[in-house]
Amino acid sequence: DRYDISVDYGTQNACTFGLFGYHAASNKHYLIDEYYYSGRTTGRQKTDKQYSDDMIEFIKKNNVYPSSIIVDPSAASLKAQLRQDGITTKDAKNDVMQGIKNVMFRLHNNQYFISEECKETRREYGLYSWNDKITDKDEPLKENDHACDRDRYYFQTIYPIKSGYTAQNKNAGW
Repeated sequence: DRYDISVDYGTQNACTFGLFGYHAASNKHYLIDEYYYSGRTTGRQKTDKQYSDDMIEFIKKNNVYPSSIIVDPSAASLKAQLRQDGITTKDAKNDVMQGIKNVMFRLHNNQYFISEECKETRREYGLYSWNDKITDKDEPLKENDHACDRDRYYFQTIYPIKSGYTAQNKNAGW
């Protein structure tokens, strides 16, 4: 019923786009396709123009017109380039803990499914972990989190859950 693209931006860290589909009758969300590029892994950074060109190709490849393109709120230079190239963006809502709870809720209630083709997303979900060195609050490690952040942006921006939701067990993973 609806398609959206969500983006977590990175230059050395990974930059990832996710194409999400939503089926209203079943209240189910699907990660259909991903784009994932890591300057650290490849040893070569991309420019904002290259990422914008990659976004245009990603949209063409999937043959969809997304309802929104949600972008990491701190990615000012990428958003400017996308706008220059005719792509309208929406700032992502970036409440980390509420976003994590939202994604967990969707996964645990069979409302979110990740295509087997989205190998980087599946890899990151398997590696995502909490920072055990911080004792006074819950905080995820800032590694292997790019696809997870992208997904969090999608759900928090377009499909937020009520703030009263609490995870049963944060260590249950995503």
